[in-house]
Amino acid sequence: MGNPTNYRENRVLLVEDEAVLALLTRRILERAGYEVVVVTTGEKAVSVSLDQRDFGLILMDIDLGSGIDGTEAAQQILQEIDIPILFLSSHTEPEIVAKTELITNYGYVVKNSSPTVLLASMKMAHKLHVSFLELQKAEDTITLERDNLLAILDGSPIAMLLIRETCQVLQANPLASSYCWYNPADPSDIRLKPEFASVETDVVTCLRSGKAIPARELKLGHSSAPSYFRYTISPVHRDQESGPTVLLTLENISDIRAEQERILTLSHIAENSGSMVIITDKEGRIEWVNEAFTDLTGYQLPEIRGEFPGKLLQGPDPDPILNKLIFDRLNAGLDFSGDILNFTKNGTPYWISMNIQPVKDPSGSIQQYVSVQHDITEQKRIENHLRDQQEKTSAVLKAMSQGIAILGKDGEVTYVNPAYQRAFPVPEGKDILGTTNYLENLHPEEGPRLLPLIYGAIQEQATTARFIYRYKNPDGNYHWREDQVTFFYDDQGKLTESFVMAQPITLFEPNDIYFE
Repeated sequence: MGNPTNYRENRVLLVEDEAVLALLTRRILERAGYEVVVVTTGEKAVSVSLDQRDFGLILMDIDLGSGIDGTEAAQQILQEIDIPILFLSSHTEPEIVAKTELITNYGYVVKNSSPTVLLASMKMAHKLHVSFLELQKAEDTITLERDNLLAILDGSPIAMLLIRETCQVLQANPLASSYCWYNPADPSDIRLKPEFASVETDVVTCLRSGKAIPARELKLGHSSAPSYFRYTISPVHRDQESGPTVLLTLENISDIRAEQERILTLSHIAENSGSMVIITDKEGRIEWVNEAFTDLTGYQLPEIRGEFPGKLLQGPDPDPILNKLIFDRLNAGLDFSGDILNFTKNGTPYWISMNIQPVKDPSGSIQQYVSVQHDITEQKRIENHLRDQQEKTSAVLKAMSQGIAILGKDGEVTYVNPAYQRAFPVPEGKDILGTTNYLENLHPEEGPRLLPLIYGAIQEQATTARFIYRYKNPDGNYHWREDQVTFFYDDQGKLTESFVMAQPITLFEPNDIYFE
């Protein structure tokens, strides 16, 4: 089921086969500001509503003569589009009312009710419909976020287990199942495998203290290829029935350990690497640099051995926030990747993209740090050049005397310059950015003529177009304006953006040709 296209709240489809009642109801609605379309049969109601798809509400009589009745017509419409349908009938029998409630929940109005009752019922139906759409959107968002989270957990390279006070596993993601023992006598009795006994001890400690266990490592096996695990334990809030519960994350870091040993073994290869390499001790003091580092910075190893790279290379104004981030991650035994501005020995600035890896011994203690760096100075220069060009373009648009508006692929306003705001001011308290609210200000006679021309130009992939039409200003009066529009399309011919040069027209005769 889809939503109406070009939905308009004040556009109503009245389905009534009695001519006098249809006329009276139409006059009531039009006096209240509604645009009314009248049909007399259920078949016509289905046809018109599905063809036009822009009604904000349908007033549906139940008894419609020899064809399908109002309830059947409503069911056919609601199978295709989601729209509030308010039933009209002279019947008040419970079975009739109950029948309508099975189709829609927007209400039931007895014919010959006062205009106040009818109009109030219509407004309430519209509010209920808006609330339903918002609720549906919220539910869709929650469902999507839940599904995304479950997908992340299912595909996570880290095992995650919820464990209760008895050390039984309440829930676990797929990866965690390989670390669990299943009681053959009781399928609901799931626990960690015996080799994780020390982890289970920490689980009990966390359950009793209510305090998180920071990251720890575990070594399993005594062969030449032992397995290494990193785990954390955190208390979580559960319902009263489950009692105290903790979240255990368990990550197999055997590959990481193997990589660390590989880095230690192959560090001498860095001498011939095109990337810059710095090796420091566990305190962060330089022990070794390769030739690529010396070639770029001008520093020889003997003169900088024992120095801290940050103090040596970051110049007189280092970034304290970045340095704290680096320190915090390395101090936690984690790696760091990022971009940083450094300076050569003669003071020339250069940008690097670097990765720093802590190197640990088999016991998990950090022994060294290895930093691999790439010169990205040219890349940064290009990025800065593009940013400068964007700023210059923005300055030109702001300084132009002609009104400029940029529209997105769906017609939403993404930018207006000051000249546009002066020429076509927005009422106080309203904002057109990100919206298509400007369509509300078209003269009633312009919309049916202007919009098809715009859509036609886009369909034909026109590159430019000129439109002259009447537009309402905040003073409530309509004025003529001229828009010169440039359309932009992607490789598939789909509209991506529209560039509008707009100006008010003070001298214009309505009999002129005003669409091109």
